[in-house]
Amino acid sequence: MATRCVQYTLVGFSAELDWRSLCFVKPLPRNRVCSACGLVRRTTVLLPCGHTLCECCYGQCEQDGLHVCALDSYECQDEDVEWRDLSDEELLKREVKCWNQQSGCQYVTTISGIAEHFQSECQHHTLCCPKCSASVLFREIIAHLKSGVCDPLKPPASDCRDESVRDESVFFTYFREELSVQAREIKECMDRFVGDIKAHGLGIPPVNMP
Repeated sequence: MATRCVQYTLVGFSAELDWRSLCFVKPLPRNRVCSACGLVRRTTVLLPCGHTLCECCYGQCEQDGLHVCALDSYECQDEDVEWRDLSDEELLKREVKCWNQQSGCQYVTTISGIAEHFQSECQHHTLCCPKCSASVLFREIIAHLKSGVCDPLKPPASDCRDESVRDESVFFTYFREELSVQAREIKECMDRFVGDIKAHGLGIPPVNMP
């Protein structure tokens, strides 16, 4: 039975770990995770309302000499909050699963050892087949190319091709939404312009053509 995990993203710890989602075997205490952005940073702020913010989000909540919680609008001053630091030692000893878990790797190690395993030891890295675009383990690509399974004439149903299609779909959806917004803004502008012309049209003397 697979062990359930909790996903967190670290920021401000190291180049190998920052901005990469990690699958923790056990959840972190709630006061170590920003209630607003969901990131795990070294320093957090516990507000009187009970929410935890990272230092970055807390700084953005400053308003008229106070700090206003973005989640419940609770107002507080700097002396009302509790600052907490997450040490490297406390974090790096926690266990996480390999980044290649979805490709079949079941390796579990501490955060301090995950980068070494992933870069030097893991045998579950995948790549896209150059013929059929299927997602294949790197150590099995030659066998895959020689097999009858690899057929460039078949429509690919691979993860890598699906991901590319999803990316294109997201782009065109965003483009259509942006185009729609701009079209509405142009229409509103034109409506106001026409309205102004109608409102002032009677006051404009006719132009006598020579």
